[in-house]
Amino acid sequence: MSPFTCTSSIIHEFNWRKVTAIYEHSNFFASHSEILTRLSYSLSLVNAEIDHYVAFPSIIITLSNPIENYIEQELVRLKNKSNRVFLLIQSSLEFSTLLFEKVRQMGMMEEGSEWIITDDVATHLDSLDSSIMFNMQGIMGCKTTFMETSETFKRFKFVFGRKFGLEYPEEENSQLPSYKELAYWSLRYDFSENLVEHVVVNTTTTISVGSARVLLGSVDWPGGLKTVPKGWAYNSTEGRPLKIGVPAIDPCPQFVNVSHDKRLNETQFTGFSINVFESVVKRRPYHLPFVFVPFYGSYDQIVEQVNNKDLDAAVGDIQVVEHRYAFAEFSHPYVESGIAMVVKVKADRSKETWMFMDAFTKEMWMLMAVMHLFIAFVIWFIEGENNSELKSLGAILWFSVTTLFFVHREPVKSNLARAVLAPWLFAILIVTSSFTASLSSMMTVSHLEPSVPDIQTLLGTNAIIGCNKNTFLVHYLVDELKFNPEI
Repeated sequence: MSPFTCTSSIIHEFNWRKVTAIYEHSNFFASHSEILTRLSYSLSLVNAEIDHYVAFPSIIITLSNPIENYIEQELVRLKNKSNRVFLLIQSSLEFSTLLFEKVRQMGMMEEGSEWIITDDVATHLDSLDSSIMFNMQGIMGCKTTFMETSETFKRFKFVFGRKFGLEYPEEENSQLPSYKELAYWSLRYDFSENLVEHVVVNTTTTISVGSARVLLGSVDWPGGLKTVPKGWAYNSTEGRPLKIGVPAIDPCPQFVNVSHDKRLNETQFTGFSINVFESVVKRRPYHLPFVFVPFYGSYDQIVEQVNNKDLDAAVGDIQVVEHRYAFAEFSHPYVESGIAMVVKVKADRSKETWMFMDAFTKEMWMLMAVMHLFIAFVIWFIEGENNSELKSLGAILWFSVTTLFFVHREPVKSNLARAVLAPWLFAILIVTSSFTASLSSMMTVSHLEPSVPDIQTLLGTNAIIGCNKNTFLVHYLVDELKFNPEI
């Protein structure tokens, strides 16, 4: 088990995401790289990370040097940072005593801050006098507790406490520590209020000044704060407000619109993307000052400005595309987008005189004409001798016309002629229905048919394409689809 597992659990319980690691560099402790590696791993398991770290020289080595000045300088630097969760991960008792004295003097044990100590310091809390403990009020820490429930241990504890009180009456309390125990922690059971719940393990960890929110009724936070510290505070001495670039030349004013109010003499930023950004900033657990800066270049250029640190961030309808990942990180997309091609529709053919001819192909029209005349002459051949009304050529041609509209009046007397004519009349019914449906579809859908079916047609004809030069489309058309750029 990592020595920072319990500390990481505390950080996770209070939703802190970044910590400042402080440690004393000494040959008696773990090496620089080893201790930071262990801490980073433990924090990564709870979705947290090291924001800054400070390594102080050993107090034993610097007894003849003014280490107090060095501590003050480093604390001033940390005070100007935004992170307010400080973790003392490795220290001697002498160094931690001096450190927290300076922390108290410099006002860094203030509202909104939190200091955490590990077992190597928390174990010695019982031996500290009241003046030292005063400087450490509000600190959160964890120390190892050994479970001993045997009668022998209980008798020893009672006798030792009585003897200690008789020999050292100046001590205010010979039985209880000078700190507040609030919960117990173990790797298997996490946090609990009762030590008995951890009976399956040999040791547990006591949370000295703070613990899980679900277990604690009240925590003595630094500065008398009644709520959990946010762990982050903006400090004006750390730098200027964030410069947020906004595309000023935007084809979609619904998303981003930059305008100048002459009456107020100020630039106004509106649009859906602006509203989303401002709403996100308001939900941050810390104050985040920023100013919008209009940007009159392309979208690729505004992303490059973020990479060059001329801008701290950019807000707008900026497409998340592959080549921009080399310059900046993007938030999760909140609007789906795509590429659309705007072309002219095909000419309206509903008013063309011969448009109905397109209902069938030329081959189909030719086949229908040949088959119709063939059936008419077969009927003429069968009925010609016995049917006086179908003897002449003119009569049979008129008969072929009237059958198309099912208005023929000439009688067909032969059963063979009826056998030939009946399937043909059924075929004419199907063809007529298909013709009507196809013509109706042509007359209604022709208004919506594009003149160019796809992008490949444009590419094959070397067509001239217009697009917004400020967007990623130029890169996409030239580099991906291989269109020739116009110089």
